[in-house]
Amino acid sequence: MEKHSCRTCRNLEKERKEVMEGRLKGRYRYGCSGQGSGYVCGFLAGDEDLETLSCGLWHGQSERKTEKEAQKLEKELGYKLFYTLQRQQRLTEEGERFYQRSLRVIRAFDDIEPAVRTADNMHSGKVFIGFPDVAGISYFCQLIAECSKRYPGIDLRIKESGTQRIVSDVESGDLDVGCAVMPISSEQFNIYPFVRDISTLIVSTQHPLAQKQRITLPELKDETFILLGTEFSTHHDICTALREAGVEPKIGMLSSQWDFVIQMVRLNYGISFLPKSLFQRFSYPDIHQLEVDHLMRYEDLVLITKKGRYLSQNARCLIQFLTEKMEAAGSDIPG
Repeated sequence: MEKHSCRTCRNLEKERKEVMEGRLKGRYRYGCSGQGSGYVCGFLAGDEDLETLSCGLWHGQSERKTEKEAQKLEKELGYKLFYTLQRQQRLTEEGERFYQRSLRVIRAFDDIEPAVRTADNMHSGKVFIGFPDVAGISYFCQLIAECSKRYPGIDLRIKESGTQRIVSDVESGDLDVGCAVMPISSEQFNIYPFVRDISTLIVSTQHPLAQKQRITLPELKDETFILLGTEFSTHHDICTALREAGVEPKIGMLSSQWDFVIQMVRLNYGISFLPKSLFQRFSYPDIHQLEVDHLMRYEDLVLITKKGRYLSQNARCLIQFLTEKMEAAGSDIPG
């Protein structure tokens, strides 16, 4: 039966531990909600000493209830765990083996939480993240390299695609974190500000518009455009802005690759809109940039996660790292 000792007492508060100094150095005691001192009545050299400590304030299950539970367990197991000798309950051979194996299970269970917390602190695991390839070359290459150095245990799985596909994959759960161009539904997604980029009009230095520094959208009514494909939100933003300005865009070519678009512009095949950040990282002497007098020139990139879905500690760590890095660097690209 359950022995009346501090170990089995409900008043014991093992999370409140006091380590002794001085002549009692090396010993400790636990908290006790029943004692006026707030601690058990003795100093321990090891937790097994709790078996030898007890007082009149012992609070545990009643012996009758414990006996019924023991009988129920014996019935489930199909063998006796206890026998009576001199009015005391003792373990049978089967009971002793069951007790020893139960202790192993309890100790293994006690080890689970520290093991999990250790893994958390090491930031170990996969995170699936997606972003447009332009954002990848402009921002994420350097950020991912820095993140991998700081958190080598985080295994980043990367997907490059247009905003519409990124949003869809975050929605479906294929991606943990996405980088997308606003607007994004705040009802469906958690939104974390990332960076404000600027769209710039690019033309060949051989193009007549290369003589200008600024331009309005109506002045582009006779131009041929080379744009990123319809899977990119900027494609729709550009076409909408042109139509609102009375210009029906004449699209000469669509591509999913920003570097291909630049090469076609360099050959004076047409003109295009691309983020200014690209041209701050790469030099194209035969490309001329023009500022556009229109609000569509601003492009807000954000990080998104699906609302209501579990987000791993590694994913939260990645988001915090990315946003803090961008905030420290300055979240606006100078115009």
